[in-house]
Amino acid sequence: MATYRKTLVDKWSGTTYQCLGNDLPAKVLADYLVTCARSNSIGLYFLPIYQMAGESGLTIKQAESALKRLSKCDYATYCYDTQWVWVHRMGEVQIGAALSKTDKRRTMVLGLAKTAGKRSPRLLGKWAKTYCPKWGLSFVIPRGSDAPSMGNPPETETEAEAETVTVEKTDFAGIVSRWNEITGQRLKPGTKETRDKIRTRLNEGHTADELLLVVEWASKAKDSWATHLREDSNGKWMRPSTVWNGKFEERLQLAQRWSSKSSTPERRDWKNHPNFAACQMAWLDANSHYTLEEFCERHCEARSW
Repeated sequence: MATYRKTLVDKWSGTTYQCLGNDLPAKVLADYLVTCARSNSIGLYFLPIYQMAGESGLTIKQAESALKRLSKCDYATYCYDTQWVWVHRMGEVQIGAALSKTDKRRTMVLGLAKTAGKRSPRLLGKWAKTYCPKWGLSFVIPRGSDAPSMGNPPETETEAEAETVTVEKTDFAGIVSRWNEITGQRLKPGTKETRDKIRTRLNEGHTADELLLVVEWASKAKDSWATHLREDSNGKWMRPSTVWNGKFEERLQLAQRWSSKSSTPERRDWKNHPNFAACQMAWLDANSHYTLEEFCERHCEARSW
């Protein structure tokens, strides 16, 4: 049993508490679910509703109403069949956005997930779809019929089919190989620091293409930041820990603008072309629907007016 839990000080101005508004029972229950004695680091645990109500000072009716409100605000999900609760962001707050394969807490997480799978497989399935990709976990959710029915109608055979959680494998080797092609470096895909940076950016919702776009920008653009990364620092900042660090979002915006400009062909300045005057007269005579610049691009060079 844990003796303490992390709680965020900015929660009172966060989206969940703003969503709850002046619903005091829901706010009390939100705090209780994070700090109660039965809670754990992954936010998935057994909690009878009578205990929830008694310890938080709410009536059972208030607790049930608060659970519905918390569910609508995407804060927590309660399974009445098994009396298990899942606090959605608790794992991210207590453990972190990523969980490396060498982290000793991994064994604890798998143990808690295994217990939940035996008692509340449906709720574990919802939890796993959120945290398996983030933490690099993969396991089979037991049949729903293995869970206690708690007096509710039994599930049909179709509903009780085993649910498999699949995890998309990150192509670290492909991303690092493309980095090497762009920069001319010889990085190895197995480096922990490089993999951690890639995994963190992907967990934020970015794509491998966006990561590589920032690398191209840093290698080729004339922006002050890009120039500093590859030239002003003698190239020592052209590395994944810098290019893909916490300022990635800002660099991505610069890279996207740079890419947009690069893909747009530069228009030729026809005013200095020896055929421009004649082309301009032809454009006026033709009363063309094209602009003068478009007319020049089509006819000026070949004098085809």
